[in-house]
Amino acid sequence: MEFPRRASDTGVRLSPIQGSGVGLSRARVREWAGVVLLVVVALLLRLDFMRGGSFVIDSDEAIVGLMGKHILEGRGIPTFYYGQHYMGSLEGICASIVFWFFGASSFTLQLVPLIFSLVLVYLMYLLGRSVGGVTVGRVAALLCAVPPAPLIVWSFKARGGFIELLVIGALSLLFTVRWLKKSSTNLTYPALIWLTLGVGWWVNNQILYFIVPIGIFGALKSFSSLRAGRISLPQAGKLGLVTVCSFFAGSAPYWIYNIRRGFPSLGMFGFASPNDMGEHFTGLFRNALPIILGAKHFWENDPVFMGATLVVSAVYIGIFSSVLWVRRSAISALFRGSIDRIEPLEIFLFFVAFACVVFAVSSFGWLSQAPRYLLPLYVGVFVVCGWFVRLLATRSKVLGYLSVLALLGLNLASAYAGGRAIPGEPVVFNGERVSRDHSEIIALLRALGIHKIRTNYWIGYRLAFETNEEVTFLVFEAPKQIRIAEYESLANPHDRITVPLLLVPSERNVFAPALKKLGYSFKEVTASGYHLLYDIALIDAPGEELSRSLFQSVHAWGGNSPAGAVDGDLKTRWGTGGHQRPGQTFSIALAEPTRISGLYYDFAGWPQDAPGGLRIDVQGLNGEVINVLTPDEFKQVTPLGELGELRLPFPPVVANSVVLTQTETHPILDWSIAELRLLSPSAAIQSKR
Repeated sequence: MEFPRRASDTGVRLSPIQGSGVGLSRARVREWAGVVLLVVVALLLRLDFMRGGSFVIDSDEAIVGLMGKHILEGRGIPTFYYGQHYMGSLEGICASIVFWFFGASSFTLQLVPLIFSLVLVYLMYLLGRSVGGVTVGRVAALLCAVPPAPLIVWSFKARGGFIELLVIGALSLLFTVRWLKKSSTNLTYPALIWLTLGVGWWVNNQILYFIVPIGIFGALKSFSSLRAGRISLPQAGKLGLVTVCSFFAGSAPYWIYNIRRGFPSLGMFGFASPNDMGEHFTGLFRNALPIILGAKHFWENDPVFMGATLVVSAVYIGIFSSVLWVRRSAISALFRGSIDRIEPLEIFLFFVAFACVVFAVSSFGWLSQAPRYLLPLYVGVFVVCGWFVRLLATRSKVLGYLSVLALLGLNLASAYAGGRAIPGEPVVFNGERVSRDHSEIIALLRALGIHKIRTNYWIGYRLAFETNEEVTFLVFEAPKQIRIAEYESLANPHDRITVPLLLVPSERNVFAPALKKLGYSFKEVTASGYHLLYDIALIDAPGEELSRSLFQSVHAWGGNSPAGAVDGDLKTRWGTGGHQRPGQTFSIALAEPTRISGLYYDFAGWPQDAPGGLRIDVQGLNGEVINVLTPDEFKQVTPLGELGELRLPFPPVVANSVVLTQTETHPILDWSIAELRLLSPSAAIQSKR
């Protein structure tokens, strides 16, 4: 990197070959070659991380890939990321284009954000150059090419538009900086600015970080121009109209979707409670900013090297404090409505501060250990760092070079200290993660002819994409987010429990015994670190319904009549009438000792009122209490049905009564039973006197 001789040196304009045919000037060639070199460095660094992660994607990324596949198949272009009312489908559209040329794969899916990340390096050069000259541009682009680990990782994560938002935001700031230097009557740049911001509003509402600073500085310029007579009131009105129309044109998909559906997208906006805001601000400075600036990694408390948090904090506090001090006159001038139109660095300072505040006061501020919603900060931070380096370089080239080396050293330490900072695969259950290589399980499923499984979200959508939807799945256990509703369809919903289960080992240890508890047999095989339970079949049928005429009495906790739970009508129910608490009971006393072999408990239209914990006891012939279901077993068997019902077989026992006891607490929901049936081991009801 070569520093200019004068602080005012803004370099030559980066543009295609012009003029006399002699060719590019030596300075222009050097400038262009430097930018290309930085883009190449950025590419190699990101490819190294991609290779280190075996080009593996997660299920959130697979959703984008499936969106691209569906667009290519002619299923239409979705407005938003599947399963939600926000985060526009730009990345899915781009994926469909890449798939059309190169085919669908994990690598070609990652190419989409990768290309945007390389464009970002070029934009950071142009942006920094527009603010403070060639040196600022070079440093900003260099720090973007070799950034802290989070930006490297998110440069190839197709998670719905995160890296694209940085590109859109940087482009809108570039247009803004150029417009601030133009005549106030210029309408081209305002149209480009707000068209770009409109697209950003559709892609990801984090564009708000950019909208407010740009809107404020644009308003300051317009008001100062009005006051100075450089534009007339009609011209200002025309400027406002162009701004509004351009924004709504760019964000048209967002508004069309919401007008038709009653504005569900607005539900994502929300402030944290006052108590939560305090915790969010603490998390911002303790975790989020150290992670973004390279002192820590996502979801980790330990620094990347001993003292990293202190060192990184000192460096960036020093940079921003120095810039604020040097720019104090320009900052104070803002309060008088005056903008430094030559070097409008203040818009970047305001942008960084505003983004941090919005993050902390929003409902997303709890994600301080995985601050992906702060990734846009890099656009402002890199430009401010570039301006700081130029400031040092005008006083001493040695200090300028040392500051660049220090920043690069911190970024490289963030990326490589202790090995590549490649995040682990998503956690499925009890700390166990998704397998990095699915080739073995895919081959096994094909060999067995299995095309539908039940598995975790983080396994299922990735398998669906990797098999080109040859294998689809039913969402099993948390997270229960259903992104593609058609995957959940079955010809007979009651067949859900017999769909093969793909589980990590600790899940298998829970749910294999639970299947046996419910009277099912299965075959089992392992592949790719998973357990596949298949050929699931009922071998221990609980019997037929016992006539309700044999019920002598029904008793339940609380003042509500329990008759609604045993009247054969799913539209009626019994409920506690108050929130769940341990010790609530529901019992059936039989008119005479009767052999029973199971029970059927239906939650019907009130699955949210299922008990948090449940123990089922049978009182035997001689008064002994036989436990047929423990609270732990209840929590293991209920996810297997997932239809709001529990069909529980148990060894035949002669019973005088059956008692259900609720064992958990819920602050809001009550406990209810839509229908409870006892089951007999044969059609001829057997009694033992």
